[in-house]
Amino acid sequence: MSDVREEAQRQLDAVRCDFEARLGSMLEEIEFAWNSVRTASDLVSTLQSLTELVHRLAGNAGFFGLTKVSRNASELEQALECAANAGLNEDRFHEINQLVEMLQMHRVGSH
Repeated sequence: MSDVREEAQRQLDAVRCDFEARLGSMLEEIEFAWNSVRTASDLVSTLQSLTELVHRLAGNAGFFGLTKVSRNASELEQALECAANAGLNEDRFHEINQLVEMLQMHRVGSH
């Protein structure tokens, strides 16, 4: 039974390493999507797509124990949902922009 647990732990560690290796590209994708918001023809749809990306990041980061990434992504997700539902005024834009920048700080490896 111990061999099964050890193998499961090795597999989980490998998946976590894969996630951490892809984290930078996921953050780049989020940043690119955010930067496209101002020129989007369908703002609500663009915000919803971005929210889905951020939601997946928050969940996966939380699962793998990257609590700061998960927490920052969750805060961004909430702000994006608010913008999609209530509109993206200048104050909300700046708030989201700061949250995106904060999330991008994890790109350099400080999870």
